[in-house]
Amino acid sequence: MGKRTEVNKVNSLFLWYLSIADLWFLVDPNVNISLAVGMRFKCLLILPLLVASLQAASVSDLSFTLNEDSSGYIVSACLNTASGALEIPNQYNSLPVTSIGDSVFWGFSDLTNITIPDSVTSIGQYTFYRCSSLTSITIPDSVTSIGNNAFGECGGLTNITIPNSITSIGDAAFRRCNGLTSITVPDSLTSIARGLFLGCNGLTSITIPRGVTSIGKAAFAGCSSLTSISIPNSVISIGEKAFQFCTILANFSFEGDAPTFGTDVFQYSNLVTVYYYDDATGFTSPTWQGIQSEAISRPAPIIAGIEKSEVGVNLWFNSASGQNYQIESSNDLENWTMLEDDIISEGDTVIRYYDTVGIQKRFYRVKRND
Repeated sequence: MGKRTEVNKVNSLFLWYLSIADLWFLVDPNVNISLAVGMRFKCLLILPLLVASLQAASVSDLSFTLNEDSSGYIVSACLNTASGALEIPNQYNSLPVTSIGDSVFWGFSDLTNITIPDSVTSIGQYTFYRCSSLTSITIPDSVTSIGNNAFGECGGLTNITIPNSITSIGDAAFRRCNGLTSITVPDSLTSIARGLFLGCNGLTSITIPRGVTSIGKAAFAGCSSLTSISIPNSVISIGEKAFQFCTILANFSFEGDAPTFGTDVFQYSNLVTVYYYDDATGFTSPTWQGIQSEAISRPAPIIAGIEKSEVGVNLWFNSASGQNYQIESSNDLENWTMLEDDIISEGDTVIRYYDTVGIQKRFYRVKRND
């Protein structure tokens, strides 16, 4: 009886293991144990291939529809069995793939990575909604628009690059992307849509460019990890509940005059202090819009100089002792690369030398890390 019990135990484990992969075998309880073990090892060789086949989505999973002027194709559907990594082609039937349609990948929780080709100019509404296993995505600089809720509730998304080609991002496009910790809004964007980052509770930093003129309703509501934010002087309106439930947000600074303000902008964000420059208009102190406020002195403008040598340049600028600065470079005044960050001034002037061997043209800019 002892031996028979042992054989049954092995068979039971063997059947359970195979049933995971939806394979079913009838095993006689009286089968010789050596044969059962041998069968198990043969299946172990097969199972990895079965698992691997489930990991790779392919172009054959996609459906395409001609766009309105028949100049290109829209990705219009995908088999709901698609999983793993998927590369969207840049052509279909010899025409470019120009758009990813509405709701194409809604709820595809097994997709982990998607490559978007540089033929695509628009991403539709709810396109990647609830793709909970999607961890990173790079949007090519051919894309100009992203629809409402396009990446909403992609909780696993930790990294996304938004190019400066984007001129329109729809409402709640990144709603509840809890894995995002930082994001830079592209310089090309002029408005931050309603609920754009609603409930992104992992977001610790956000950079708003100087071209933005409006921040929509509940745009950052529920961003409970934000501690500080700077509003550029281009912003003229902030919608209601824009920073509601930002529970540890403490430093809220304005670079320009007071914008028009919706109701309950800082509702339940009880730690906020608003800082504004003492030459700005529209603010009051010690409170403004019912929030604690404080006027601060505007920093002196940065005045920089540069001297070229045969193999490099000397760059210098005026500074305040203890202030933190960064220096960036560019070849076209559009795309900037960090040369040096966290430069702590030890006096009233900072001097830096940069090698320019092999460089035909380069622009420099100095920024204060406030």
